[in-house]
Amino acid sequence: MADSDIARILRSDGPALSGDLLLKLQESGLSAEAARKRLSRGSADVAKLKGLVFPKGARFFYHVDDFGSERYWAALVDAIDVASPAYSAAIGALRAHGGIVPRQYFPIVSGAPIRQRKQIGSDTVLSRLTAVGLLEELVIHDVAYVSLGANGWFGGPISGWKNRLFVQEIMLLAVADWARKLSMVSFNSVAIRNLDGELPKFGTHAFDLCGPSYLQPMVRRGSGGGPKPGFLVCDAFVGEIDEAGVASFLRKCETS
Repeated sequence: MADSDIARILRSDGPALSGDLLLKLQESGLSAEAARKRLSRGSADVAKLKGLVFPKGARFFYHVDDFGSERYWAALVDAIDVASPAYSAAIGALRAHGGIVPRQYFPIVSGAPIRQRKQIGSDTVLSRLTAVGLLEELVIHDVAYVSLGANGWFGGPISGWKNRLFVQEIMLLAVADWARKLSMVSFNSVAIRNLDGELPKFGTHAFDLCGPSYLQPMVRRGSGGGPKPGFLVCDAFVGEIDEAGVASFLRKCETS
């Protein structure tokens, strides 16, 4: 195969991760080593994504003619869904929130820790997804927001986001009141997200609502014998939510 055949594969089949390209090169008759060398040499018509490296050193390759097209964005999102759960969870949750959230709330939505060893932090998720054009940062009436990018590939104009935020605030106040009345949480220690203060946190993750709970099944004993509370955490969504949308919340629960 000539080097230009890599470009022909990408033109025919669309953008792909390096692992998939290597398999196609091997299917053409190249050895694994020859395929890796062929891919590393590249081609004038072939580019690889800058700003986002996938796990195990995988890279996203595309034909230069595809850059910014619907096929390009669809392939990039598919690759992230398959290979990068840290980024996929953030995109899925942002879509579930209607495509836009206040920048202050992105650590909640992203599903990534604010800071945690061996984990990609929420600021890094935002900066990398912004660098490749999947997310955008903007300011509306002096408030910073994060929205879906990709040149509109994710859907039509974003609408109804102010109403969605308002309904979420009502939901969170109702959940906090409900939890207090049922004595599920320490009455004066329930924290709810807000645009001006510190976000509610459990461990290294931020949530829409968080409060310590001294219910019997949730209390543990510390090293000194004193009680250590469990925690009630909550993230608010409005409307239908799919598996991709809830992945960020589950990811926080699993890694807290």
